[in-house]
Parts: sequence; structure tokens; C-alpha cells
Amino acid sequence: NTRAEHRPRMMQHRGATFRVHRGKPPAPAALESLLALGPRPVEQEVYEVLASELCRWNEKPQFATAILNGLSKHGLPSVAVTVLDLMLATGIEVNAIHYNSAISAAKQANMWQLTVELLRRMSANAVVPDVISYSAAITSCEKSDAWQQSLILLTQIFDSKARLDLISYNAAMGAYGKGQQWQTALGLLRMRYIQWPTEKLQEIMDSN
Repeated sequence: NTRAEHRPRMMQHRGATFRVHRGKPPAPAALESLLALGPRPVEQEVYEVLASELCRWNEKPQFATAILNGLSKHGLPSVAVTVLDLMLATGIEVNAIHYNSAISAAKQANMWQLTVELLRRMSANAVVPDVISYSAAITSCEKSDAWQQSLILLTQIFDSKARLDLISYNAAMGAYGKGQQWQTALGLLRMRYIQWPTEKLQEIMDSN
């Protein structure tokens, strides 16, 4: 193989330019333009970057996902939220995957209040939060010592159709431990023990 074969190549798809890397999905060029705007661009700046892209996103929702995932990886929650707002304003369907990317970005930026707000917005826009949504938000609250909010989220996930996972339990238990709320944590585990085999509950306790 020649060195040229391993270099990124450029291709076009319906007017959008992509840089294609070996073994990786194409990254929208629009993402680079969004990153250049900085952490807190105004909505008009974001719209000008995405104006020619938004009309394609209903047909190709993976384009929106690629943008939001990229913003999440770069820790730009404010930009991700603005993209979500533009999608909603222009009638583009926003799904749980899109919201989860924004929640992940907020978690990386230690903005636990924003993760909770995004969960609220999901419900307000008839998008059902899943276990990934709740796990990211609970983990964010745990890192910020917001154990009271972790309790609220844990209660919400019990009342939802989402299946609580080990990450969510570990994060919640860690938050309660920091708040010296072990009795509350143990009570919740006992109330919901049926969701987990005994060995799984022991694993949770041992890890904390």
C-alpha cells in the first residue's frame, strides 16, 4: 500500500463535503465550522453554519447525530443545545440519541443542572428518556455532589419504562455516600431488589 492510500480523501454527498478517514465514518465539514465558533456562539451564528444542512436532517438523521456526537466529544454542551433548539424550531424530529449526545456533553462539562434540564426537555417534547439518558444525568449529579437530585432521578427512572443499569446504581450510590445518605440508598435497593439478582446487588455494594 502506498502512503497516499492512507490519507483522508474528500467526497461530496448532496452538496455537503465530508472528509473520509480509513475505518471511520465521514465527519460533516459543518462540525469543523461549529467548533470554530467557540463554546458559546449565538444562535444566529450556529444557524448560518447549519442552514444548508438542516433541510437534509429529517431524511438523514445520522447527519444530526454525527454533529451532536462531535460536539459532545469536544465538550461543547451549549452549542449542542443550540443545535437541538434549531432542529425543533425548523420541524426536524429530535430523538433520544440526539438528546443523549447533548446530555453527555453537559456531563463532560460538569454541568449537572443542564443534564437535568435536558431530561425535562425530552419529556416536554414527547421524547422518552432511556437508560443512557438517566445514567449520564445521575453520573453528572454524583460528580457534583448533587445527591438530592440523584435521588429524584432515581425515582423517575423507577417510574419510567427505562431499565436501570449498574452504572446508574453505582453513580447514585456514590452520590448518597457523599451525602451520608446510606439508609436512603439501601432502602431504594431493597425496594427494587427484584430488578437485580442478589449477586448484582452485592457487586454494587462492594464497589462502594
